[in-house]
Amino acid sequence: MPTLKELRALQALTVADLAAAAGVGQSTILAIESGRELPMQRTARKLAKALDVPLLDIAEVARASAERWSQRRGGKKNAPAD
Repeated sequence: MPTLKELRALQALTVADLAAAAGVGQSTILAIESGRELPMQRTARKLAKALDVPLLDIAEVARASAERWSQRRGGKKNAPAD
């Protein structure tokens, strides 16, 4: 499964492009890509629509990123992103 950053890059979108297309902040995109935050369902739906991928793909990508981030941080939990 590609990362959110890879999904974005496959469509030649910058963080700013994806943020504008999804109607979310650039900081939200960066936080989700890094795994620092998990997207709320509404945000995940917006990202899925903007990237033209199934919602489940966004959920899986975010979960995998969050797990990697959590492991790097010693198991600390992630906060949901708007």
